[in-house]
Amino acid sequence: MYTKQISIMPLQTTVDFLSYLQDVSVDAPNTPDLELAIDYLESQDVEITDAVIADVQELLFLNF
Repeated sequence: MYTKQISIMPLQTTVDFLSYLQDVSVDAPNTPDLELAIDYLESQDVEITDAVIADVQELLFLNF
């Protein structure tokens, strides 16, 4: 049986990541972008791989 892995980041990291992006986008003229997202994840010691970038792009698309 095949199951799609929703995110390769730990769940708490993903929750914190989305919370951060929501906080910074409240009064911002633009929606969060990939560069901001990657900067945040690097500050949280997340290894930036192609899979992480794909997850981030999907999360940005679905939430912003």
